[in-house]
This record gives sequence, C-alpha cells and structure tokens, in this order.
Amino acid sequence: MERAYADDIITTHRDTDGTVLSCTTLPSCVATMLERLDVRPGHRVLEIGAGTGINAALLAHLAGPDGHVTTIDVLPDAADRARRHLVGAGYANVEVICGDGADGHLPGAPYDRIIVTAGAWDIPPAWTQQAAPDARMVIPLRIAGFTHEVTLHRGQQPGGPLWTSSHSRLSGFIKMRGDGHHGERDVPIVAGGQSELRVEADLTLDQAALVRATSGPPARRWTGVRTADLRLPGLEFWLARPGGLCRLINRRPGHGLAPATGQGGSLAVLHPTGDTFAYLTLGPAQDGDTKRELGVYAYGAHSDLLADQVAAQIQEWGAEQAPAATSIEIHPAEAPTPSLDEALLTVAKDHTQIVVRTSR
Repeated sequence: MERAYADDIITTHRDTDGTVLSCTTLPSCVATMLERLDVRPGHRVLEIGAGTGINAALLAHLAGPDGHVTTIDVLPDAADRARRHLVGAGYANVEVICGDGADGHLPGAPYDRIIVTAGAWDIPPAWTQQAAPDARMVIPLRIAGFTHEVTLHRGQQPGGPLWTSSHSRLSGFIKMRGDGHHGERDVPIVAGGQSELRVEADLTLDQAALVRATSGPPARRWTGVRTADLRLPGLEFWLARPGGLCRLINRRPGHGLAPATGQGGSLAVLHPTGDTFAYLTLGPAQDGDTKRELGVYAYGAHSDLLADQVAAQIQEWGAEQAPAATSIEIHPAEAPTPSLDEALLTVAKDHTQIVVRTSR
C-alpha cells in the first residue's frame, strides 16, 4: 500500500526482451492531468490506456453515477486486470475495452472528455469524430521528438483548428502501441557507445560519420543568453524550426564529449546531411549569480555552420521567452501551412498539422 500511494512509477508489464510496455503514471502527474481535464458529474469520458484501472476509477468517481467511462488498452492482460480491479472495487459505470486506442470506441460516443495516458505521435481522426462539440482532451503529444502534456479544447470555427491548447508542459510517457505507434531510436555517436542521439525513427543520419566527428575537437559558440531556469521552457520549439531536433544522451561519465547542460545530456540538433550535430552547454557559474550563459558545441563536417544556426535560435528564444506565451493548435493535415512569420513552428503528421504560436 505504501508503494502504491508513493509519488513514483511502478512497472506493470514488460516485453520478453525487458522493454517496458506499461506502467503506472506518476500520482502527482495523474492529479495534474485530472485537474486539467475537469470532469464534471454526468460526463462521458474516453480513456486511452487502461493500465491498472485506477485512473478509470478516479474518472468514474468524478463523472458520478450519471456519467460513464470507457477505457481502452491494447494489451489483453492489462485490459483483463483493469476490468477485474474495477469490478472488484464496485465501479459499475466503467467499460473496459481491449483494442487499439487509436480507434476510440464509437458506441460510447460522444465523449465530453478524452484523456490519453500513453505518448501519442498524432491525434487519430476517431478521437475528434467521437468528441462532443465542447469536448476537452488531455494528451501527451509528441511534437518534433519531445512529448508535451497538452490540454486541448475542441475547435468551433469552420476552417479553423480542430483543437486549441490552454496549457502545455514537457512530460514523459510510454509510447502508444498499435496504429498510433511511431518509434524512436538511440544511435551511438561515440566509440564505445557512452553517448547517443535519440532521434525520430524516420530521421536520416550517418552514424559512422558522427562517430568519426566526435573523435575530433568541436566548434563552440557562446550566445550571450543567460538563464537561471535550466528547464529552458519552450526552447525545444525554437530549436526545432530548422529541423533535426533530437536529444543527446550521455550514458555515463567519461563519454569523451565536451560538457552538456546536464550530466545526462541536453537538447540537440542534427544537421540535414546527417553527419553533424550540435548540443547545448553552460558557461561557468559566477559568485552570487544564479544565471548561466548558454553555449553550443557542434561536431562534424558542418560544425561551424550548425553551431551558428543553433546559437541564433537560442538568441531568438532568449529575446522572446520572458514576455511570450506558447499555444498549440491542431489543424487538419490538408490545412494551409502558415509561414514562419505567422507561426513559431509547424509539424506535419499523418492525420493532422500541429501549429505552435507565441503571443505577447
């Protein structure tokens, strides 16, 4: 019981090779997501990712006896266990479905609220089609390689966004399986494998060239941008603009690369040629000053060019970050693509187009 109520994650299902297939969501994250979802008595709720069933029980409690919860899990064992848990706990207003969450569940629609508890690369058409006109959705949505927990509101204007955000923050979730799955890969870039780039599965790179590049000295640029918040809120959107946003992961000390912003790595950018990458570093701490200067290291044939480009994006972010607010819009895939003057970032998906905007 102590472990179940601790603010920690518990792995519940693994593949035969040890890959984690399912785990509990961090309880503090559960609370935040439910608060953002704002389930009211009488609501019909769709949950993607049944897990242990506890989140469906919380949703059922919020929806009350006049509401109804449909929860879907692609893993038969997880769906069966969640069903048994919910029946045993006396929740009669929850239906557990074993199936692909990307399909939703049409018989239970329309849904006033939709909550997704697995990382989604796109928003499948079924979720929008099965949503009520004033629906709200809370979803961990992958945008340019990074997952953001986004609170979305159903769009109302013909020709306008399908969904518009009221809140977003960086987060981490196990990726959806089934039709909604879109993989990533960790590519070693240092001889011995101590450091890797985590990239989208369809991003092209030249691993041999990257390993050769890291054996030599990097290019370095200082940006003049100083910050005390090393979470660097929103910077990933700015670095994604030229394309190639990824993450540097340093598996252990002694990896041989110049220092990154964190001991375990940092935001990174891959050059379109796939043979050059850049990542963030920090200037030395100064007595009595909590702010650190952001810098850039780049390795590869185009290291000087990429270091300049990444430094320029950091400087633009630094000039905008204090007064700017970020919003996320989900448009149909066939909608006109806004220019970089109109939007900070546009990301094309299979079914939708994600538009990130900033406003003062």
